[in-house]
Amino acid sequence: MSDVLPWESEEKRNYMCMVSVVDDIIANELRKIFKQEWNSRYQACYGAWDDTSTSGQELFRLEKARSRPNGKMFQAKFLNGDTNQWDCSVLFDAILWSNSIGKSKLNPTTQSEVDKLRTLRNDIKHKETPTLSDADFQTKVTYVENAFHALGIPINDISKIKNERNKCKSFQVLPSKPTHEVVYRSGKVEKVLQELETLRTDGEDKLTYYYISGNPGSGKSQLSRQVCETLHDGVNWETETSFIMTLNGKDPDVLLNSYLGFCRRLSCCDSTVANIINLSQPKEKKIEQLRSLIATKIKNWKKWWIIVDNVEDLDMIYKLLPQMGDNDWNNGQIILTIQNTTSVPCDSSLTKHISLSNGMESHVSRQLLSLLSGTDVNDPVLEEVSEKLDHQPLALAAASVYLQRVKGAEFSWQDFLRKLEEGKREIMDEKFLKMNSVYPHTMSAAVGLAVRKSAENNFILEHTFHLFSLISFHPLPLDIIVQYIQQLNKSYDKDEIYLEIKTSSLFLMENEDRDV
Repeated sequence: MSDVLPWESEEKRNYMCMVSVVDDIIANELRKIFKQEWNSRYQACYGAWDDTSTSGQELFRLEKARSRPNGKMFQAKFLNGDTNQWDCSVLFDAILWSNSIGKSKLNPTTQSEVDKLRTLRNDIKHKETPTLSDADFQTKVTYVENAFHALGIPINDISKIKNERNKCKSFQVLPSKPTHEVVYRSGKVEKVLQELETLRTDGEDKLTYYYISGNPGSGKSQLSRQVCETLHDGVNWETETSFIMTLNGKDPDVLLNSYLGFCRRLSCCDSTVANIINLSQPKEKKIEQLRSLIATKIKNWKKWWIIVDNVEDLDMIYKLLPQMGDNDWNNGQIILTIQNTTSVPCDSSLTKHISLSNGMESHVSRQLLSLLSGTDVNDPVLEEVSEKLDHQPLALAAASVYLQRVKGAEFSWQDFLRKLEEGKREIMDEKFLKMNSVYPHTMSAAVGLAVRKSAENNFILEHTFHLFSLISFHPLPLDIIVQYIQQLNKSYDKDEIYLEIKTSSLFLMENEDRDV
């Protein structure tokens, strides 16, 4: 089964599994039955059947005068003597109708059950369409198992085929959904879907990467979820075998746990996974071995998508993910969410990037504010609130939930704006944090954490943040920032400073990249 090409549908997969039962398992057991029957009759005079022409010549002599359909073809196989070269048709003929075995008082149970297997084999091989429903597959497998039980044949190999089939069931694992309502970002979703399809076409079904970047709270994870929900709705899960999986790419530790979950979804061998985990080696090596194990299963799907969520250090994580150019990962697409774009490659036939740092479109922002707060979507103040919160989904959600909780006390959006001016945003955000089980930080705290992490080992970002904190909450000309950084350290040129700022999700460029 491992060499079967990617299945286009579950019904085709069922059929191919049943063909494997017939061509591999049933045929192998028929060879054993034939040899047993031959040896019980002729071992004393002709010797045990040994799959050589010596045995074959004796069978050929006994059967030469018998007339039946395809006689010449069967006779040629008999003469060769190698039962490994005999398909089911030859084996059924030799067991059921041969002068030497079939017509010499074959055990009634053997005769009846082998004939049942012959009928099933013909049903499969002569089927007009190469498909089987789940119910038909189960019925036919049970039919074979019952025949094997009657013949005293173990069904272990059939169980393996059934398990292999179940390993390739379609499934979806998406990023967690917030406890509050969300709005469908139709414009962004449609753009991503179109670009994913272009990547699949231009990449000729090779592995492709789609990067979604943005500051904390910009909705990267939820956009990837909405995209994959839409992809899921567009797949006929009854006729197309696909999957959607989410991996947490925060760091190697959590990625390792994600890969373990992935292995369970694919029904990878438990003992093999345990051996990898228990080996005394770095977690990166364990991840690479789990990735290789998963790769052997991936080719059994026609289409698949993996979301790699929460990536912080792309240079560290990328080498542990499915690699472009590895044919074992063909037919799939990776959707990766990340804050900064320093290591994100330029767009190509295999990669694409979209930034969410500018926040939601105005009409979507107003829709979210209205939905969560229970206020009129046409209220003009919603536009002002949205602008004050930079159209950021997490901030808009927190504001809406706060207003919804306190509006009974005649609290309005104007009151909310007043509290923002008074610097009470963090207090209002805390109300949202207590009822939000998905995102662990308020917008302010998340951005603050991102600022600290970005500044830890980056001189340019550290001092650019410091400059903004001292003199302005409004756009600053890039030239002023360059002069400030160069006064502190003359080794940095303008292009280097520009690149660091442009690739950070915490800054936005305006006026043709002249202002930050």
